[in-house]
Amino acid sequence: MARASLLVAFSLLALAAGADESCSSGAEEAALLQTGNSQGRSITAHGARAGSSCYNTYTSGFCNGACSSPGPTPSPPSPGSECASPLPGKNNGGSNMGSSPGSGYGGDASSCEQLCGSTDGCQGWTFIQSTQTSTKQCWLKDANLYCPAQDNTDQYNTYTSGFCRGACR
Repeated sequence: MARASLLVAFSLLALAAGADESCSSGAEEAALLQTGNSQGRSITAHGARAGSSCYNTYTSGFCNGACSSPGPTPSPPSPGSECASPLPGKNNGGSNMGSSPGSGYGGDASSCEQLCGSTDGCQGWTFIQSTQTSTKQCWLKDANLYCPAQDNTDQYNTYTSGFCRGACR
């Protein structure tokens, strides 16, 4: 990109310097400006001989992706964005991680999912809420998930589970 800018700057400087002067005989030799690109090819631009007031017209281009503009910078993933849609009424089983909040959890299914999405090694999560009390649980899973998740058969708790980081695709 810097080389392309140098070439453009040289061209503009040359045009500005000779804007008010007429070109002398076409027999003058043109100086050459060469730069390299990342593919090892040279880019040649014809310019003016030192002390000449005659300037040439430039036509430039790039090949094989040289000097292509970068795409937009991706935004960082939001917490839980590495997780698939929640599965209400499903239990994905699996091995509970030691970092699970477990029983007495104060959040909801969405915050349990976000916790899994922001925890290294978490492949799935299960949020459980008692149908009898206000007890809530969030279990983060790192292995042995049921693929696909199974229907909840527990009459005393509701389950919502999910998979993260491509688990159980």
